[in-house]
Order: sequence, then structure tokens, then C-alpha cells
Amino acid sequence: KIGDQAFTGCTGLQNATIDNVKTIGSRVFSEYGQDQPACISLNSVNLSNVNTIDQRAFQNCTGLKTVDMANIDTIGQFAFQNCTGLETVNMDHIRFIDNYAFWNCENLTTINSLSNVTERINGFTFYGCKNLKGLTVDDLAKMGYVGSNEEIMKRVEAILAGKFNLDSAEEIGQLTTDEENWLVGSVGKS
Repeated sequence: KIGDQAFTGCTGLQNATIDNVKTIGSRVFSEYGQDQPACISLNSVNLSNVNTIDQRAFQNCTGLKTVDMANIDTIGQFAFQNCTGLETVNMDHIRFIDNYAFWNCENLTTINSLSNVTERINGFTFYGCKNLKGLTVDDLAKMGYVGSNEEIMKRVEAILAGKFNLDSAEEIGQLTTDEENWLVGSVGKS
């Protein structure tokens, strides 16, 4: 394990390669109070064979431009939040991306494919990534949303009103809850 806040305050660190680590702890590269700033010079990160990237691990690493990840089990909440310089993420064999993982990565333009996420992408994962376009998600991946029942209903109504580019709403067979309480349905060829 790389322990919590291990590299906090290392403002001159430019590149990181991490391989075969069970856990990258919380706030490993992000700030921890005013006296320990984030690794703002960190430019690229290469991660492989990591079980868990804990919450806020790279939060506020504003100089980060590229992240390459392979064989990652879990990307935690807020893991790359506010990495405003982040432009490219390459993913290969990711099981689960938690809520807000890439929140407010406003310059993120390229992710090679979300089809490499095998199980689940939680709510608001890419919230504020206003330049991100053209993603493909695997048919088996579950997409989550965080919000109240009222907010969720408004989104469903907007989808059914044709405000999103999805298959025809008439193609929806049913919405049910699976064993993990995820809403499940089938929509045309999606």
C-alpha cells in the first residue's frame, strides 16, 4: 500500500509510475491542509495492476495532463477531481469507477474507451468535463446517478421527452430493480 498523504506537498514531482500495488491511499498526491499542497507539477501518471485508487488520491493535481491505467479494480470517489489540466485518460480493464471520480476535469477531451469498464460507472463521474465527447460504454456496464428520487424522475422525464440522443422511448420494455437495487431496462439496440 502507498499510505494516505504519502506524496502530499511534493510540488516538484513531475511523473509517477505505480505498478503492482494493492492500494493507493487517500490524498496520496492531493493537498492536505494549507501547509501541504497538491502535487501541482505532476504531469503524467502511469498506473497498472492496482486494486484500489482511494478517494481523492490525485485531487487538485492541476498540472496533470495524461493518465494511463491498466488492470485497475476500483477508482475511488473524487480520485481525480479538479485535475483541471487533465486532457487524456487511457483505460484498459477497469472494473468500477466511483462517484465524482473525474469531477470538474474541465479540459479532459479524450478517454480511449469506457468499454474497458467492466462493471459499473457511478453517478457524476464526469460531471463538469465539458470538453469530453464521443464516449462508448460497454453494454454490460451499469451507469449510476446520485440524487433524490425527484431529481432522477426529472431526468427520466427529460429522456422520455427526447432531450437526449437515445433510442426511441417506445423501445423501453420495462424498468426493474436488480439484486443490487440498480434500475435495469432494455432500450432498443443500446
